[in-house]
Amino acid sequence: MTHTERPALLVAFDDVLANTAAERGTALRDAVREVTGRTIPRDADQWSAWCEGRTFAAAARDAVRQATGETANTANTANTANTANTANTANTANTANTAVPADDESAIALVALVAERQFSARAQRGLALHDGAAAFVRAAAAHAPLGLIAWSARRDVATTIAFAGLEDAFTFVITADDAADDAPPAARWALGVTRLRTRAPQAVISALVGGLTAIHGARAAGATAVAVGALPTETAFLADRWVPAVDATHADDVLALARRPELP
Repeated sequence: MTHTERPALLVAFDDVLANTAAERGTALRDAVREVTGRTIPRDADQWSAWCEGRTFAAAARDAVRQATGETANTANTANTANTANTANTANTANTANTAVPADDESAIALVALVAERQFSARAQRGLALHDGAAAFVRAAAAHAPLGLIAWSARRDVATTIAFAGLEDAFTFVITADDAADDAPPAARWALGVTRLRTRAPQAVISALVGGLTAIHGARAAGATAVAVGALPTETAFLADRWVPAVDATHADDVLALARRPELP
């Protein structure tokens, strides 16, 4: 950095600051089952992966498609195996598949709404922060402007950072409420970069991210993506930098990792 440039940092609320992956995955799983009546045989990591770097509105679309797709495959298998009951099997399959089509926008919206409400009920009781996250944020805020990027609703984010005493640490907070449901995952990162540059035009921006979608989003927005945590090797390599954990990282070190923006 030159003497006129200053570091700035975007921090992912979900997956980096707060430990929301399991809670969001569980909320999505339960919502799909409640709305569609289907149980998708996926482990907890898969449910969490659907939510990574995305709002419930975006995650619900993939989950509903998966639920209806697996229903169709199950019905087809049963139809082949039980030729004597072809008529009954076909009727059952038709009923199952027409109840919640994969492109049923109302069902997708309802799944997202139910998931958000279930997650919010958990969040209002308090979400755990990752070890060392609060101390890292306080240290970083003493040296640079910080923006918080979240895929959870504002009320849930506000509750968590209030419990942690971090209300004054962030220059701004961008949540699921700040972009359209169908906005691409990178939209919130781009909004964060714009807000930081409005406040500090010479800012050299890093983004602390916790997954593949967030890595792509932060880099697309022009920030240096610093991946955090036990990510698959192929995912970590896609980031600009990698650190093992927030509590094993000094704020000054992360702020120094930002690359200079490319000149036109």
